[in-house]
Amino acid sequence: MKFTFTTILSLFLALSTSAQNKQSKKPKSSIAKTSATEAIALPAISADSNTSVDTIHITKGKPALLLINVMAQNTAGYRDTREEKEILTNFDKSKLQIISITRHSFIVFENNQTLDISNFNNSYESKAFWNGKIKEQIQTEEGLQKSTEFFAKQMKVKKESSYVINAKKYKKELAQLTKKNIITDKSKKVMLAFLQMFSSPILEDLKETKIFNQDLAKIKEIKAYFSEKKVKKFLWRNIEFNQQGQPILFKSFKENNKIEAQISFEYENGMLSKISQMEIPSSVTYNDDKMIISKKMPDGEETKVYWLENDELLEKEYQLATDDNLAYNNTILEDKFENNCKIQTYNDQMFRKICFSKKDEVPFIHTFTSYQGENILQHYKVKLIKKNETTFERYLSESEDSKDQKENYKLFGTYQLNEKKQITSFKFIKDKTEKNIKIDYTYFQ
Repeated sequence: MKFTFTTILSLFLALSTSAQNKQSKKPKSSIAKTSATEAIALPAISADSNTSVDTIHITKGKPALLLINVMAQNTAGYRDTREEKEILTNFDKSKLQIISITRHSFIVFENNQTLDISNFNNSYESKAFWNGKIKEQIQTEEGLQKSTEFFAKQMKVKKESSYVINAKKYKKELAQLTKKNIITDKSKKVMLAFLQMFSSPILEDLKETKIFNQDLAKIKEIKAYFSEKKVKKFLWRNIEFNQQGQPILFKSFKENNKIEAQISFEYENGMLSKISQMEIPSSVTYNDDKMIISKKMPDGEETKVYWLENDELLEKEYQLATDDNLAYNNTILEDKFENNCKIQTYNDQMFRKICFSKKDEVPFIHTFTSYQGENILQHYKVKLIKKNETTFERYLSESEDSKDQKENYKLFGTYQLNEKKQITSFKFIKDKTEKNIKIDYTYFQ
């Protein structure tokens, strides 16, 4: 990810995904109710009497399934198409009329019933069903969630949305994984890889700094200071360690010296057992080659599972509601490792891909690409060049146009190391201003 100095700290300081790259929010507007009425079909006119809207005719015969997802003012933007995909997966399109409506419209059924979703000032989210028989009424329900269950009920068949099915599957999966706390040598390797994320103050570019093979033995404390031309030097990050070399406290500070984030680590018999972020606790358990971190949420639980694959730490995050009726809001973020690339998915949709050269290859290169659906949101490449044993230059290739992937490397910054391969400073230029991170180390005697 790009080097920034606003600390992006969730529990694991932006090292798990979440979906950067989150989907765009819908504009705020009232969600109007949708209900069927009986009327003579007239030409559709919007509320301002100037802008025409669509008129949609639904013929008799095949049952009609309508998904209505209309934004106020027909605003363009991201639309969640999950329910449409669910319907196409769960029902036979050849035997039904499956209709997705995304514009303000006046909907006319052949039995003279209508649905009026033409007011441009309103957003509409609902579903409607008509069995195609002249004498039968239109059935409507507000909201898009659990459309499969709504239509199945009208058609007198039993079907469930995939996210409801998956919620049950994931809960069984986690129950089995956390049934016993099984600690092995593999567990320790995963824990050590995880703790490396909190053993360096420069977390944002951890992938590239790993190639330095920093000697962190006997370190008691690391203090990182940030400064630039118009910003007086201040303590930016502070890490404290125990005598086993494990981090016990990670703090991040704002320019005014106030704590921005604080994470503490507790151990039992040398194994990480508890993490607390701003006093919110998470428990840590193990199952052989996996480390599991869990915390309670107001309406459910968040669980992160870590494991090693090709010496790369991977993660799968579950955010599951206790009530399966809220399963639509469940999220699964998962890492996959393919061809030296870490592919990150959000509910099975790729949203980030990070590719990198092998650790011993010079120069070290990594490529970052983020996605929204099939569209590229951001793309850049970083090249790390070794000038000598203690100096590495960082080059950045990026473009304002996310589709333009031509290489145009420019010097971004310089890492300075000491004789222990520890980073002592990182100077870089951003927004035409030179910035500097200076890092000090103290040791146990």
